[in-house]
Amino acid sequence: MASASIWTPLWLSALAGAVTVTVLGTVLLVIGGRRVVARSAEYQRVNQLLAASARTAQLRAFDDALLTAAEEVKAMTHASSALCAALDAHGEWVGMIVDGDGGKPAPTEAVAALRELAEEDHTAREIDLHERLLTTRLALPPARTVVVTAARDGAVPFVAGSFRDGRISRVPSSRVKTLQSFVDQAALSVANARLFEEIEAAYLHQLDLNRQKGEFVATVSHELRTPVAAIIGTIETVSRLGDRLDDERRANLLAGAVGYGERLSRVIEELLLVAAAEQSTSTIRSVEIDLPGFVRQIVKETSVATDGRVVATVRPVSGVIRTDESKLQRVLLNLIENAAKYAPDGPIEIEVMAAGARVVFFVTDHGPGIAAADRERVFERFVQLNQSLTRSQGGLGLGLYLCRQLATVLDGELVLTETPGGGCSFCLAVSRDLSSTVEAADAPPSAAGGVLRRPAKRAVAGAAV
Repeated sequence: MASASIWTPLWLSALAGAVTVTVLGTVLLVIGGRRVVARSAEYQRVNQLLAASARTAQLRAFDDALLTAAEEVKAMTHASSALCAALDAHGEWVGMIVDGDGGKPAPTEAVAALRELAEEDHTAREIDLHERLLTTRLALPPARTVVVTAARDGAVPFVAGSFRDGRISRVPSSRVKTLQSFVDQAALSVANARLFEEIEAAYLHQLDLNRQKGEFVATVSHELRTPVAAIIGTIETVSRLGDRLDDERRANLLAGAVGYGERLSRVIEELLLVAAAEQSTSTIRSVEIDLPGFVRQIVKETSVATDGRVVATVRPVSGVIRTDESKLQRVLLNLIENAAKYAPDGPIEIEVMAAGARVVFFVTDHGPGIAAADRERVFERFVQLNQSLTRSQGGLGLGLYLCRQLATVLDGELVLTETPGGGCSFCLAVSRDLSSTVEAADAPPSAAGGVLRRPAKRAVAGAAV
């Protein structure tokens, strides 16, 4: 019995030691397994990050790069939807949303709301949208939470949002870090895509300019040769026939030569005006003008070119009007002659009214009009939308370009809109009190594409000129 009592504690001690070793082994095995699983998950996330970055880096279109980035964000976080937005080449924020229905452009309100969340804290984090204002929740895709990330020191500002239906903290912190790393890489890809688009657009624009310059040289050659040849031919005819020409025939030939000389003079004057406006060497000489009388003179000078189709209305304008009369006249003459060339039928309306510190001139025709995509192009140098009509009626294709340049010199702007029912409506707004003898370089630039609209109703009835 004594020996049994001696051996029992030894047996229990051995058993306890074995259990301890087993437990420790199990604990170590579990810890090791967890480490293996964690390393495996981290390895998968890294591979996913590399693959996603590679797919995004291959894109060369800005919108495609945003769309692919949003797809990768959605897949990476197992989200219901994702939104990626970045600053485009025009300085505007553009976004793409990917959800169960595919990808689509993001509304401006959604991009603004995501940017606002990202600017609160520049680190990646998960936000409970139920704690946000209703306006923010309505602007963003429907979700309970959103993981907001923003690129750190990217070449292009870039933000991303991963929207989930679950409660907050469902997304592990490691996944948020992985998403942050991807967003940094995606920002570079989006920046490269934007740069690629800018370079391609600049290249295509340069090709178009070269083509336009070639057409411009051909047009100038035609416009110079035609009147010169006509003048030389008239002089040679009069010289060769001498007294055999009767007075009426001689007068007709000389009148034709004078007309061609005036045409040549207009071509040269237009070229000089364009050169002066581009080199900022043009000066303005401000004088007081009588608007009704000024408009009557415009109508008179364009009566032949328009077959008397100009209808003018001048609204009462109080106060003194001071501007460069010759340059303002040149702009309006060009606009009316342009309307007569491209709108051969129907009235050509010129309307004048006051608008605060400016005087506004509307020149409206009812012709075929100009497509929305070309309404800014017509103000560029060398652009001629209808080459056949230009060749048959003459012109350098610099008329509207010169008009906008002179509008800038007159401290104003010139825009083109569509006439209701068809046609073109040019709106010229110039300062009503321009300082005398001011260099063109001192005049503020024209706000091309600014909003100038004719008021829907006018309290003061106008008087026809």
